[in-house]
Amino acid sequence: LQMKKKEYAQALRHLKKLIQSNSKNWQVYYKASLCAFHTAKYDASLFYLKTANNLHEGDKKSFNFYYNFILGKIYLEKGEYSLALKKLKKASAIRQTQSLDMALALTYWNLRKYKQSQFHAKEVIDTNDSQPKAFLILAMCKWNEKNKEAAFSWANKMKASIYEYINTEENQNKKTKLASYSLGFLILAKEKSIDEDWKLAIKYYAKVNEKFLVGIIKTQAKQALGELAQNFALEYARALMYDNQAQLALRYYKNIKKNQLKNPLIYYEQARCYGILLQEANAKKYLKKAVAIEPKLWNKIKRDDVFETLARQSEYFQDFIEDGPE
Repeated sequence: LQMKKKEYAQALRHLKKLIQSNSKNWQVYYKASLCAFHTAKYDASLFYLKTANNLHEGDKKSFNFYYNFILGKIYLEKGEYSLALKKLKKASAIRQTQSLDMALALTYWNLRKYKQSQFHAKEVIDTNDSQPKAFLILAMCKWNEKNKEAAFSWANKMKASIYEYINTEENQNKKTKLASYSLGFLILAKEKSIDEDWKLAIKYYAKVNEKFLVGIIKTQAKQALGELAQNFALEYARALMYDNQAQLALRYYKNIKKNQLKNPLIYYEQARCYGILLQEANAKKYLKKAVAIEPKLWNKIKRDDVFETLARQSEYFQDFIEDGPE
């Protein structure tokens, strides 16, 4: 029941108790693997899945599909793409599903095999054309092939599919799908204007599916996504900051500034995060860096409610605001 409700953490605690009672039921381990996977405990998921395979008896044809499929998805999440591809291809030899095509599309994309990635992404769309991640993969493939026109075309098709979905589904699903808007930002932010709905969606995305975003940003060192990923990460960090998730926002700002050391807003916004966390020394440190690059920011600092609040609570910071930058 907990798994049906997607309460994976609670379900995993219950399944662990069964395992500790020396259960030899392969289904217990298989379900534990799924729950561990959905809570990003990939090593545990791997252990439970392999144990389920060892305990499973009888005809394994049906089980082998799920075994190799889940195994491939685990390796995909762990960044072991060659292993992921090997297992997913084994699953594909048994059965074809939309979820499997999506996993193959992502795996091939990470391996920079864009032709194969596009093939599987199109297979997903042929089955269900309201899958924004498949459109995104096609857009990213075309971008990496230096075909901007095709990249924008796929990204806009994705946006159209999302609007259609939101207009036809129940209200309770809107927030989740609205979050998918932010995926399109990865492509569109480069040269297209972004309306307020898309900016708002980045904030929702933080609460819905951070994992895929993190995967995109991590690949920037290996693939031709550097500037795009940086732009997306910056908007994501800002969304977190304005949502008062300052600690998490700082993680992204610290990665961004390595490539944008001359951008005063990066330092200003980090200072703002420290202000939210009431860390006046760090706030002052990063404000000084920001003003050193762009002195005009000082007027903005004096009007910022975060810094006004910090100044009221800290004489040390109030003196800094009153005296001005050194």
